[in-house]
Amino acid sequence: MDNLEKIDNKQLGERLKETRKSLKRTQMDVSSDLNIPQPNISTYEKGVFAPPLSFLMAFAQKYDVSVDYLLGLSKWPKQADIRDLMAEGSAICKENEDKQKIIEISVDTLDDEVKKNIEQ
Repeated sequence: MDNLEKIDNKQLGERLKETRKSLKRTQMDVSSDLNIPQPNISTYEKGVFAPPLSFLMAFAQKYDVSVDYLLGLSKWPKQADIRDLMAEGSAICKENEDKQKIIEISVDTLDDEVKKNIEQ
């Protein structure tokens, strides 16, 4: 089954509207920016019907949002967000590895001290 058949027009419309409003753009601004009649923008945002792929691609490019997000296939508005989160996760893992090494060294040092005390 084609993923486009599963698209929730209501969610798509909400995400279009949410993105537009987060950028402090009006429907008229979007209409002008993308050369689309304002009533079409309103219809898309209400979820009456899905916009054509050409509109989604132009909207995504103009407003720096992923088409996957608009279509409800991702919960992240921008691909950069995903990359940033992955990089942050990697940094945390690296930091935890470093902390683990410090703990292991500390434990080894303590073991040596305990052994010395036992031997005395």
